[in-house]
Amino acid sequence: MEDIDAAFHHSISRDAENSEKKLLTGDKTPASSSSESPKISLSGLLNALDGVGAQEGRLLFATTNRYETLDAALRRPGRMDVHVEFKLASQYQAAGLFKRFYMPSEEVTATKVEDVSDDGESDKDSGYATPPKEKLVDVELPEGEELLPSRGGELGLAELALLSEKFKGSIPDREFSVAALQGYLMMHKGRPHDAIEFVDAWVQEEKAKRVNVVKDTV
Repeated sequence: MEDIDAAFHHSISRDAENSEKKLLTGDKTPASSSSESPKISLSGLLNALDGVGAQEGRLLFATTNRYETLDAALRRPGRMDVHVEFKLASQYQAAGLFKRFYMPSEEVTATKVEDVSDDGESDKDSGYATPPKEKLVDVELPEGEELLPSRGGELGLAELALLSEKFKGSIPDREFSVAALQGYLMMHKGRPHDAIEFVDAWVQEEKAKRVNVVKDTV
């Protein structure tokens, strides 16, 4: 269940926002029942989890951006046994993502890439002792496009390790999500040198956007 906290609150669609604006401006027209009623009830969900009609032999995964708003009855052991917080990306994770993203060939395994740049850090930050060997994202280039059109040739492991360290140094620790970093790398798909060249400007631009958002909400 994605965004499980939103299941027990009023709709946050644009229609609901418009209804709130009408009330603030003096419009007493009641909002529609679809925007005022929760999607499901807490009682119904609890019964589905471990009630008489609960299905056996299945796993439930739920995500939320507001863990503290979930009812204690829902979070208790037996209903939610494992709680994992996905934090913003560390510099270690940023370097790992860069190496995965620009891995030079199918024959290079994740373990070999990790061994090239051993800076004393372990896999404690990733949450896994053994990284998967399959590609985490599809980074195949369009047909006819070279891997590094601006440099020529395939990126070697040593150069990949060096570039990943440069990328790591440009990314502030715990300020960007992994998804945001992946989105940036997608803008330079197949061009790792360009990703390094423009990353500082991207970081400053993203920080400026956050400042503007805060100003607009004050």
